[in-house]
Amino acid sequence: MSTFYTRFMRTFGAVSIVAGVAIATVQGLAQDELVLIALGISAGWLRFSLAPAGYLTLAPIAFFLALLITGPWAAFTVATGVSFVCLLIFGRVPLTQALKGLGEEAIPSLLAASIFYFASTSGIGILAGGETTSAYIAGIASYVLGKIVVGSIGANADEGISPRAYLLGASKNNVLNLLFLGILALGLKLYLFVQFGYFTLILVTIALVEFYHPWKLLSEQDEVLFSNLTLVAQAIDIKDPYTARHSKNVAKVAVRIARILGLPEEEVRKIRIGALMHDIGKIGVNTSIIRKPSKLDPQEQEIMRAHPMMSADIMQPIELLAEAAEIVRHHHEHIDGSGYPSAWKADRIPIGSRVILVADAFDAMTTDRPYRQGRSKQEALEVLRKHSGTQFDADVVRALEAIASFI
Repeated sequence: MSTFYTRFMRTFGAVSIVAGVAIATVQGLAQDELVLIALGISAGWLRFSLAPAGYLTLAPIAFFLALLITGPWAAFTVATGVSFVCLLIFGRVPLTQALKGLGEEAIPSLLAASIFYFASTSGIGILAGGETTSAYIAGIASYVLGKIVVGSIGANADEGISPRAYLLGASKNNVLNLLFLGILALGLKLYLFVQFGYFTLILVTIALVEFYHPWKLLSEQDEVLFSNLTLVAQAIDIKDPYTARHSKNVAKVAVRIARILGLPEEEVRKIRIGALMHDIGKIGVNTSIIRKPSKLDPQEQEIMRAHPMMSADIMQPIELLAEAAEIVRHHHEHIDGSGYPSAWKADRIPIGSRVILVADAFDAMTTDRPYRQGRSKQEALEVLRKHSGTQFDADVVRALEAIASFI
C-alpha cells in the first residue's frame, strides 16, 4: 500500500506540474497570478508539524484568494506552484518527496477548482462582482474534505496510523486552520480587496504569520526537546554496543502502538518521552553487568531491576520529564502481577507502561546480542502473543501486530 501510494502521488504531482504549466501557457500568467504565487510562498514559510502526521501551513490562503480573484483553473496553477516551491524551500525535502507532497496537495486543489467551476457556471447565488458564494463555499468544503481523505490515506499508508487517530489529531487542527483561512479569504475579497487591492492582502498575510508564529516556535521547541532526549538516550544505550539505538527504536514503536490504540496525543507525547528515557537509570548500573554476555546472577538481577525506579527518580524533578516518570517507573510490570517494582496487575498499570513494555520486549528480541542472534519480527510476535494476558497486555500486542510491517 505504501509503495503504491507513494508512486501514485509522485506521478500525480508530476502531472500537476505539467497541467499547471499548460494552463499558464494557454491562459498566460497575469499580474494577479504572479502576486498570489508570491503571496502564497511568503505565507508558506509559516509551517510546522502536526501530530500524528502532516503539517499546518498558511499557503492555502493563496489558492482560496485565487479562486475568487482569478478563477478555478488559474487558482489550480497558483496552488501547484506555491505548494511545489514551499516543499522544496521550506520543507527541505528531495525532489521525489516534493512531487509526492505536491500530489497530495493537487488532488484537493483540483477537486475544489472543479466543484467551484461547475457550481459557478450554474449561476447559483451570484454576488456583486460576479463571484458565487455557493460555488466558493462548495469549493472550500470539497478542498477540506479532500485534504482529510488524502491525509488519512497517506498517514495510514506511510505510518500505519489509523484514520481515527489521524482525524482526532492532525486533521482536526488542519480543518480548523483551513476553514479559518477560507472564511478570511472570502471576507478580504468582498470587503477589502475591491477598495485597497493587493496592499491589503500583503498586510493581512504579514499579520497572519505574526499570529501563527508562536505555534511554530512551540513546535520547533518540541523538536529540539526530543532531539536532546534522543541524544541522552543514545549516550546511555551506548554503554551496551549491542543496544546503541535501543531507546530510539522503542520510542518509535511505542508511539505507533499508542496511536493504533487511539490514545490522545497528550498521552502519546508522554509515552514518547518515557520510551526515550526508560533506561536512563542504567547510568547507575555497572557497565560490566550491562555488558555481561551470560545470565546475570541473583545479586546482579536485583541491581538491574532497580533501573526503572532510578530512571523515574532522575526524571521526576525535571518539569518536562516529570509527567512521564510514572510510566517509566512501571514499565516492567506484568499483567498478571509478576513484574516489578510494585507487582501491579492489569489496568492498575499505566497504559503507557504497558505500551513501552511490549515495544521494549519486541526490540530486545529482534536485536542481535553477543550470546544469540536476534529473532525475526514474526518470531518475536509469536512470543508476545504466547505471553499475552500474563506478561503483556493483549490489546497492546494486537496493536503492535497491526503496525509490524511498518517497523
